[in-house]
Amino acid sequence: MKHRIVTSLFVVVVLLGSTIVSNAQPVNPHGLRVTDVEATGGLQPISVTEHDGVVYVVHAGSDSIAGFALGRNGRLRPIENSTRSLSGSGVGPAEIAFTPDGRFLVVTEKNTNRILTFTVDSDGLAGAAQVQNASGTTPFGFAFGLHDQLFVTEAFGGALNASATSACEIDADGTLTTLSASVATGQTAACWAAVTPDGRFVYVTNTGSSSITGYAIHGNGEIELLDQDGRTGVTGGGSTPIDVAIAGGRYLYNLNSGSHAIGQLPYRGKRRVDAVAVRDRSAGRGEWSGGALNRHSRRGWQHEQTRIRGHRRYRISGHHRSIVVRAIDRRGR
Repeated sequence: MKHRIVTSLFVVVVLLGSTIVSNAQPVNPHGLRVTDVEATGGLQPISVTEHDGVVYVVHAGSDSIAGFALGRNGRLRPIENSTRSLSGSGVGPAEIAFTPDGRFLVVTEKNTNRILTFTVDSDGLAGAAQVQNASGTTPFGFAFGLHDQLFVTEAFGGALNASATSACEIDADGTLTTLSASVATGQTAACWAAVTPDGRFVYVTNTGSSSITGYAIHGNGEIELLDQDGRTGVTGGGSTPIDVAIAGGRYLYNLNSGSHAIGQLPYRGKRRVDAVAVRDRSAGRGEWSGGALNRHSRRGWQHEQTRIRGHRRYRISGHHRSIVVRAIDRRGR
């Protein structure tokens, strides 16, 4: 199968509790138009990723992943025989994502304290899972750095002030080599992570502490806390931040599930984010889990692997227990 190239900006999104995937394309300023809805072939899809027209979903209810081809017309087509099992039953997957080069898929399992990698061939078919133990307990979100680096948050079951982040290197065969093991945040319930465009810093949201922890990424891939107490940024009492993203090297955005808002914290290549200047944007009440997007530019095709939960100026919409694929224009609206 040859993967088609998407001709405009597409977003693929899954919502908790649903068993379908939808796809939409950019339309006029009056709204968005859903162009496709497909069954994922599993139960409770919770995270989705895309690379070069190949989409994969991970299912928490059926402990599996499944692949789709994303066409230039914005339609999704299941990739035959692409369903792969996770490491067992009731493993509690948290996130799935392609590596930046598209060679591997990475999945974290909260309940087994494992990280899985899948080799992906040129036809978009994933191989069997390579199962490896995480450095800490409850591996959750992760983000990719430069030079095959992987940074994984560890919630440690939500224990008070017990969270951490580990740094790994993805080897040529998909195995992981630990570079920094469970560097403590000193905060509670580490959730998602984002790496700055220059690969020098990684930021982690702490859902239970309403804070953001920053780490410096050294040249060898090891990480070190920016602040001794782990509180590089504060999102506000009761905000319970979950996802985070960095847009354009200027701002760090975090999704605050407690206040139903998106926080905007200035980041201009400095070591710290501004813990005071937080601007919230309405995020709606829909309960949703993840997304991925692909963009075309005049210079050629650029893949931007990001979650819609934290994307700059993205207006969240949708309803509980449904899956939508939305599109935003080049101004991020």
